[in-house]
Amino acid sequence: MKEIALFLLISFLPPTCGQTVPGNGRPDRNSVTAQALPGVESEHYASVPSPAQAERGQISPELRKETFDEVWRTVKEEHFDPTLGGVNWGKVRADYQDRVLSATDDGEFYRLLNEMLATLPFSHLRVFTPDELDQPMSLAAAGGIDIRVIDGAATITRIEVDSPASRAGLHPGFVISQVDDVPTVKLFDKVTTDRAALRGASDLRQAVLKRMRGLPETSFRIRYLDAVNSEHEVVLKREAREKEGRFDELAYLFDIEIKRLDLGIGYLRFNLFDENVEMPLVAAIQSMRGAPGMIIDLRGNNGGEPSVMLKLAAQLLSKPALFGVVRSRKGVAQIKVKSVSKKYRGQVVILIDGTSFSAAEEFAASMRELGRATIVGEKTPGVDLAAVFRMLPTGAYLEYVEGEPRTPKGVVIEGRGVTPDIQVSLTRDLLLKGVDQQLEAAIASINKPPR
Repeated sequence: MKEIALFLLISFLPPTCGQTVPGNGRPDRNSVTAQALPGVESEHYASVPSPAQAERGQISPELRKETFDEVWRTVKEEHFDPTLGGVNWGKVRADYQDRVLSATDDGEFYRLLNEMLATLPFSHLRVFTPDELDQPMSLAAAGGIDIRVIDGAATITRIEVDSPASRAGLHPGFVISQVDDVPTVKLFDKVTTDRAALRGASDLRQAVLKRMRGLPETSFRIRYLDAVNSEHEVVLKREAREKEGRFDELAYLFDIEIKRLDLGIGYLRFNLFDENVEMPLVAAIQSMRGAPGMIIDLRGNNGGEPSVMLKLAAQLLSKPALFGVVRSRKGVAQIKVKSVSKKYRGQVVILIDGTSFSAAEEFAASMRELGRATIVGEKTPGVDLAAVFRMLPTGAYLEYVEGEPRTPKGVVIEGRGVTPDIQVSLTRDLLLKGVDQQLEAAIASINKPPR
């Protein structure tokens, strides 16, 4: 079985909603680095469909049994916590085996497998179906729209430049009320009543994005409320974008933005710690060494490769440092970061929110503990475990956990999240005026005169 280890993206949607990761994540993954865990080698590979995946027919009873056994056994034998958080895993097997094996169809089979995994109090536990692996995880796949749940509504927070959404006149602050024939309130109801939904507004956001995502050249329809709450309807055609790839077997598109703000402040935004964005980000930091401040926007960042996280940190730290540790059944491994000779020495501010996952949370927390960054925004969901993907007999993939990362001071982020130094929430009124108050607060913290 092929396996890969990394600080992975969160499983974006509740298992019973059939969401794709972007990793959970699954937000572009051509390679991964396993240096955070002892004894695990990194591997570069392309997805090779299994015979079962190629067939895409009804899964046989024999394959169902084999898959169920492998999922249960893998968690029992390889999860970093042998106690599984106090859950009686043997009883869980007894409760679910007959239900899983007698599922009426393949969709029900996978849904019950994920329901079983959701009895454990950990993130990064999920089965991804073969079809989900091909679901594009990008804003381009959703017509160029990103959203947050603000005051209980699916509110547009960003529109990609030259995207179907921008050409249709959509704007931050508009509220999406329906996707195709499904009101967003129904999607919210589905998530909030789902026993596997653990991450609140983050899952609500993904429920809407899941509905909007699809393959290039396909279309979807949305109803939305404009600035004066007038309702409109528009059909958006999904477009292909450059820099598409795969990460942990999941289709993904890398989203990176580098620019200078007023007063020469540097600004970096990217959606994944991946080798595809590493070189442009390092080059950008090098070119901005004279900037009075630098803002690293990790809102919407789904995590990714620890090696990329460490290489970016090396550009910002004054000396080599312990960046954290990872606890696994094999022991405790230290995560160390080197320093470069031509480093950035100015002020660093990191933007986070409820869509900053895994390695993004870890990067922000460790940079702050090392005294190198101020954090602005909203609390993160606390989804930070070292995960592995394993191909199952049906061609699906199991994401499971081999390690528990901790900050340099030994703080566990999983289940706790990262709380900003300066807490600021987005509001619809200011978004309609073109104001990102979280970004404004980050700029203000750089411009604030020293005490």
